[in-house]
Amino acid sequence: MNDSLRHLLATIAYRFNKSVQFANGNFPMLDIGHGVRKPIEILHHMNHVLSYAKHLITSEERVKQTLKSWTAEVELFKNQLAMIDQLATTSNIERALTDRLIQGPLSDVLTHIGQLSMLSRINAHPIPPENFSIAPISKGINGK
Repeated sequence: MNDSLRHLLATIAYRFNKSVQFANGNFPMLDIGHGVRKPIEILHHMNHVLSYAKHLITSEERVKQTLKSWTAEVELFKNQLAMIDQLATTSNIERALTDRLIQGPLSDVLTHIGQLSMLSRINAHPIPPENFSIAPISKGINGK
């Protein structure tokens, strides 16, 4: 079961990297109005969601994070995703919890990756087309 979870985490990492690959100087603060979150706000929320996912696995107390720089938020996201992958490698996560992680926080993160991709397009940097079903993704973060 953890193999499927780890493959999903690797997919999230791959798609996240695609969505932020053109994050130039003004992208993090891009404001399109109408109450839409700025990319940095979306990423900060994604980090909050990953913190919740880790909490579901470990029951560790969550620490409220303050908004950081774009670079720091990107690194935090990658680190949290790697920590969750490590937990999936070393823990026997039951089916019900795996389903809950996929249905809740991990699907939410994928939704927000799509928002970052859309905002990148609005910022004149569309994500190049790709058939994600044959992308070079294997279970685990960085293929480990």
